[in-house]
Amino acid sequence: MWIFSSVEGGNPVIGDSALVTARGECALNLVLLSGTSTVRTFPSNVTCPDSSLLVFVFGPPDPTLDRYFRWVVDSGIPVGSYPIEGRMLVAPDLRPAFTFEIR
Repeated sequence: MWIFSSVEGGNPVIGDSALVTARGECALNLVLLSGTSTVRTFPSNVTCPDSSLLVFVFGPPDPTLDRYFRWVVDSGIPVGSYPIEGRMLVAPDLRPAFTFEIR
């Protein structure tokens, strides 16, 4: 499964940009949840848990910081619906989520 995360910077109407604080790609970027319990994380072995970096996100035509994750779904995860929560951005602590179903 491919998961896409994106942070938009600045105001695309007036064409400005923004400096955002993001987690390093080696930090906790995605969490598969069951209720409030963590089932899996991406990366699965976090190598820089306190990592953050300042990223300048430009205005149009490329106003986003994009990341793509290839996640091999573990066959040991029980059948059911799970929210996947993105934790790419550090400040403010935004956590967009979508529901993922394992059949």
